[in-house]
Amino acid sequence: MRRLILSISLLAFFVNPGFACSTGDEDFHFGEAEMRSSVEGTWQITSTGDGSAAWALTVQIRESGGKLDGGTALRAGASTRGFIRAAAACAERTLVRSAGACMDTSKMPLEVAYISGDSSYQSAPMSGMLSVYTTSFGQGFLWLSLGNVALTVTIKADGEVLSASASGNDGASVAVARIGP
Repeated sequence: MRRLILSISLLAFFVNPGFACSTGDEDFHFGEAEMRSSVEGTWQITSTGDGSAAWALTVQIRESGGKLDGGTALRAGASTRGFIRAAAACAERTLVRSAGACMDTSKMPLEVAYISGDSSYQSAPMSGMLSVYTTSFGQGFLWLSLGNVALTVTIKADGEVLSASASGNDGASVAVARIGP
């Protein structure tokens, strides 16, 4: 009897490795429009000079033209059509034993464009990503790459900045605020 139960469990896993995860977008209480409205617009980024020169930068952020998942937010553990699913864990690993089989995640790639400020950023490569790690959008993480500076910004669904930190900025503190649509 144990072998039968084990065999059925293994078969279910190999047919659909994410069967323990939620199976549809109906589980989410927000969509692409809410994610876009929280980040799209003009943003001011200011760095104080602790260990480096102070700088200020104004950028425009919008959803990237290279949309994930056919134009909707990418969701980890999302169901796909077909009898046998591709294994979702192929490109990820966890070095600490995780408590759950999956995490509900929505990600939106962003385009970041220089508007004004420190001219050394004018030709620097810029990109971003908005990630929400729950089925309700209370807060999300705005990841910005501005040349050699990487920003992590925690925002509320309405775009209010809760916190911001930078790496590659010689220990200087950073302030981030949305200043316009």
